[in-house]
Amino acid sequence: MLNPTDNVAARDYTRLVDRDADQKLGLPMLIVQQRLADTTTVQALWQPLFRASRVPLPAQPSARYVDDRPVMAPGSAGLRIDRSGESLSASLSWFRGPAKLPNLALSPAAVAAGRLGLDHPHTEVLGADAEAVLGTWVIRGESAWTRARGSGRDALASRESAIDTVIGIERAFGAASAFVQGTWKHIPGWVNPGSVAEPLRPLARANASFNDELHRNRGQLGTGFALNTSDLRWSLSFDAAWAPADGDWALRPRLRFHLDDRLLLFAGGDWFRGPGLGVYGRLQPSSAIFVGLTGTWAASAKPVGR
Repeated sequence: MLNPTDNVAARDYTRLVDRDADQKLGLPMLIVQQRLADTTTVQALWQPLFRASRVPLPAQPSARYVDDRPVMAPGSAGLRIDRSGESLSASLSWFRGPAKLPNLALSPAAVAAGRLGLDHPHTEVLGADAEAVLGTWVIRGESAWTRARGSGRDALASRESAIDTVIGIERAFGAASAFVQGTWKHIPGWVNPGSVAEPLRPLARANASFNDELHRNRGQLGTGFALNTSDLRWSLSFDAAWAPADGDWALRPRLRFHLDDRLLLFAGGDWFRGPGLGVYGRLQPSSAIFVGLTGTWAASAKPVGR
């Protein structure tokens, strides 16, 4: 399920992994957590250093990407309040700091010189999420308001403030489960890149495509299932997504086999299709089939004899 409030960790989206959580990149941070009651906790964090997410950038003839990323980000901080229960859990969160995902910031002079600029505008994210368990059914919802500095200032260089909302329903069928989800993105101060005068219109459309800002409102539908054997050694999953605004779609099958408690063999594929400027169409060069092996080992301390 998509996670609009997942803005604390950087990710490597070019890494072919079994699970999306394995794309996360390490980042030094200080976390303080306090339990207020049996069901409520408050967590505060601080990130003095900055690490950007890696995204698959399409190669451009006679041009190179120049990423203007900060090294230090002492103002990056967040706060989260969680309330957990047997059938209902919810949280509120706030985070501020440079955006982990790069922003495509173009200028005619730089493009003419063969430079495609990337930067990381300061953002503030206010989010809320909830999960309800009703027997074999699970209903999840999440929404985030992202305020980007410089929003609406430049159709070629700025990232726009937006509201992202996700609602999903999942049901368990014994060892199997299936889900359906819908996402909605709304850009209050949207500027139509097609309204930008020539010869700058192609640059405005490129900026809007890279930052997922081609439309004021964009919906997306997703579905999938997962199946585990009774001994949990084998598992199979399949996810699909469709963005009707541009006709984009994505398919992501996964097959996993636990060789033992430490070794996991997995195989899968990612297929992205759609128009070149669409949300998945621009990822077509990243479509791939892959096989991998992962292992986990934990060091154990032996007691010291007297």
